[in-house]
Amino acid sequence: MSGLVGALVVLLSDIVMRAVLGADAALSVPTGVATSIVGALVLITLARRSQGSAGAASATTRSRPDRPVGWIITGLVLAVAAAVVLALLAGYTAC
Repeated sequence: MSGLVGALVVLLSDIVMRAVLGADAALSVPTGVATSIVGALVLITLARRSQGSAGAASATTRSRPDRPVGWIITGLVLAVAAAVVLALLAGYTAC
C-alpha cells in the first residue's frame, strides 16, 4: 500500500508541476524537487495533527515541551527550502 501511495505522490507532484510551470518548463525541474515540496507539506501537516492528539489520556501528567513545536516546524521549513535551493543549483547546467 505504501508503495502505491509513494508512486501516487510522485505522479501527482509531477502533474502539479506541469500544470503550474507548463509542460516544457516542468521538464527542466527534477521530479525530486517537486516531490520534496509535496513531502514537506505532508510532513508539516502530520506534525501539526500529531501535536493535537499527542496523548489525550495523559494530558494531566504532561509537562511543557522542551522545544516548542513552532520552532521545530520553522526549522523543517527552512531545511526543506535549503534543500530545494541546493537541488535547483545542483541541477543547473549551462549549455
